[in-house]
Amino acid sequence: MDKQVIITVGRETGSGGYEIAKHLGERLGITVYDKNIFEGIGEQFNIDTSALEKFDEKPRKMGITRKVNGYSNSPEEQVVELQRKFLREKAEKGESFIIMGRAGIKTLLDFPCLLIRIFVTADEEFKIERLCQQSGYSRLQAQRYMIWNDSKRKSYHNQFCHVKWGDPASYDIIVKGNKMGLEATADMLAEYVRRRMEQA
Repeated sequence: MDKQVIITVGRETGSGGYEIAKHLGERLGITVYDKNIFEGIGEQFNIDTSALEKFDEKPRKMGITRKVNGYSNSPEEQVVELQRKFLREKAEKGESFIIMGRAGIKTLLDFPCLLIRIFVTADEEFKIERLCQQSGYSRLQAQRYMIWNDSKRKSYHNQFCHVKWGDPASYDIIVKGNKMGLEATADMLAEYVRRRMEQA
């Protein structure tokens, strides 16, 4: 790409946010970092990340977290800081990429590049149907999982980020994944990104 662009994607459970981001990355020719971020961290810092993955995108446990000289004993917070270091080093090298969740807005807001913040939502029935198809949940199980997982994502984001999860003021564009379909939504977002790059 001619100009550096970093895209953060927040999403509701079942909305198709990851699939949209994957299609968007393919259209723009840039990497999408999600759980694969640990592979990159392991390679870049030459460390074994297998023990860290269980703390990924988890809110820190309140009441037992302590900081001494700026260092936290919270494994959740340590994982966030490691991911931030990885992403900022990638950004400093001029890489364009998409980051799924992981408080990416906070990590990269002050970085001198085009930062585009996207949030993906969807109608409840669409999300329930997708979860039932993908995970074999009953309708009730899907509803309960959506509530639990979105609550976890919101708590994590709001702890480690300066803006509120899902708040329209926190994003450049909010889309409903089910209105045009996931691939067509990615097409629309790719055009949005290209036009923003022309104006940057």
